[in-house]
Amino acid sequence: MNLYTVIVYVVPAGSHQVESVEARDGTEAVIQLRERMLLTKEECEVVAVACGRVQFECVDAAQVALAPYGSPVGL
Repeated sequence: MNLYTVIVYVVPAGSHQVESVEARDGTEAVIQLRERMLLTKEECEVVAVACGRVQFECVDAAQVALAPYGSPVGL
């Protein structure tokens, strides 16, 4: 088992979910997260899967352009 950081866009909520998941591979990590959140394949869009635990940093939104829906809250 390996640790993966999974970032998905949750369509019904219109938000992102970031979690670390232990799994055999990245695909299994996404499936585990999707099932835990009781989402269908269409409701859980993969943004990224990284091997290991990812540490996020906040940035000054006044100095950089953030992507739509971008927010340091919850990351």
